Amino acid sequence: MITAKNSLLAAQVVQSPTIAKSVIHPRFAVVDRPGIHHGQAGTQVDPGDFRATLGCFPTGVAVITSLEGKMPVGMVVGSFSSISLDPPLVGFFAGVESVSYGEISRSSRFLVNVLGAEHDEACRQFFRDRDSRFQSPAWGSAENGLPKFSEAIAWINCTIVQETKIGDHVLVVGQVEDLARNEDKVSAPALVFHRGEFGASRFDDRNADGAR
Repeated sequence: MITAKNSLLAAQVVQSPTIAKSVIHPRFAVVDRPGIHHGQAGTQVDPGDFRATLGCFPTGVAVITSLEGKMPVGMVVGSFSSISLDPPLVGFFAGVESVSYGEISRSSRFLVNVLGAEHDEACRQFFRDRDSRFQSPAWGSAENGLPKFSEAIAWINCTIVQETKIGDHVLVVGQVEDLARNEDKVSAPALVFHRGEFGASRFDDRNADGAR
């Protein structure tokens, strides 16, 4: 069993009670590493330099949505990533004190809305008044009732199977239950976050064939 004692980076592992069996898989392997040491001599990093340096790495942008009772909830993440093909797993990082993360965690399920470059304003709404996050007419409901952005490039429906506390963030792992692409948008530039600003993914036409 995966425990806090032997998990990666000695992190705390929280299994979602309703689907705890999904966490254990024959191909999962855990590697023991030294624990995280806060403020250890020789490892001090200036927070400003940390943010500025990591900001040089562009990331995709997605809105993670769920329901708190009947109320739509969600958060913007730049840490969404695929994790495993077998079983199909994806994940994202959220601040441990994030209210939105707590709401999504209690729901035990979430929908990933992959945003296009044209959706920067819809994304910015999530950094404003919580009551106005879902006011855009593009927001509706998926078949399972979770908030769905109809103009998104793609959607990935997940059940939370593992939550691992690492430093001041939590890695939320979801098992993919269903997914779909928006054929009208799939070729459009994706929304990215780079050096503190939103932008669009671009491909050099000269390299397009090679990239495929």
